[in-house]
Amino acid sequence: LTIAGSAAFGRRVGLGAAAAEVTLTRTLAARLGAGITLDAYAQRPPSGDVGTTRGVRVHAHAKDDLRTAAAAGAGSEKLAVAASAAMTTVDSHVDAEIGANARVNQGTRLAHGATQSVQVQAEHVGDLLGVGGGLAIGGSVGIGAAIDAESVTRHVGASVGAGAAVSAANAITVSADAKFDVLSVTATAAVAFSGAGTGVAADGSVGVLLHGADVLAQVGSGAQLVAGDDVTVSAGSALGLLSVSAGVAGGRSAGFAVSGGMVVYDNS
Repeated sequence: LTIAGSAAFGRRVGLGAAAAEVTLTRTLAARLGAGITLDAYAQRPPSGDVGTTRGVRVHAHAKDDLRTAAAAGAGSEKLAVAASAAMTTVDSHVDAEIGANARVNQGTRLAHGATQSVQVQAEHVGDLLGVGGGLAIGGSVGIGAAIDAESVTRHVGASVGAGAAVSAANAITVSADAKFDVLSVTATAAVAFSGAGTGVAADGSVGVLLHGADVLAQVGSGAQLVAGDDVTVSAGSALGLLSVSAGVAGGRSAGFAVSGGMVVYDNS
């Protein structure tokens, strides 16, 4: 949670500005290395901490809850200017992997339990809120501006490497999932009502949202997967996004209000 705010008042000039920034860079990985030999016979019943999964679980999970807000206010008998900016940058890499030429559950020392499974899962779940606001009240001139800028890049990958041998009496799952919910709000108001002479008010608000997701689930060339039940290789991506921009301007002589939003989403 990052919050920035300011307020300025002056007889002739009032200038208020606020900026809030969040930058998140992450590299998260769960891996079984190349050439590793690993046997999990899963002879006991499933335990509560891992649900119904027994055997091998390679799981990388990231969860984000990001809140960024900036607000500014200014008042003056003459000139009032209020500006705010909320900025969020996320660069996240989440990977789960069984390495090349690994041998998983190939041993025969013990009997393989009926619930024996292999799961390779990578997940990234996020919730992002960005808010920018400005209020300017001037006698002659009132100017307000607000921006919410977001740049979010996510990579989520789950893989079984080339030449790996993986077996399970039950199921084998290789899955990569990314889910993000985004709410962006920018709002400004500017007022200029001079008792005598002209009063001009102008404001603008904008949301700029750049989001990208690279989600991949794969099994490498020459790998062998043998399961007593299903083999599932799946990749999923979901983005819920709402962007709202609003502006109000009132002046004795003139009022100008501009608001806009831009969303760019690159999903592969």
